[in-house]
Amino acid sequence: QRSAEGKNFGTILVAEGLLSAIPEFRTLILELNAMPMPSPISEVLPQLTQWSRALFETLPDFIQDELLLERQSNAAVQL
Repeated sequence: QRSAEGKNFGTILVAEGLLSAIPEFRTLILELNAMPMPSPISEVLPQLTQWSRALFETLPDFIQDELLLERQSNAAVQL
């Protein structure tokens, strides 16, 4: 019924810490943690490994932006 009304969207709730439990994301986060933040994407992408860069580029822009924000007081990526 929703599809017939053109409502082909939804909401996904991701539990805090879930992304860091996925090995590929954990690697990306570790690489990002080694860089000074905030940093522009143009400076970050060349420093990422091939696999982390590919994963980062598949993320929506708003998530990419969030990963490049200034770190929390405990130096963790804001997820």
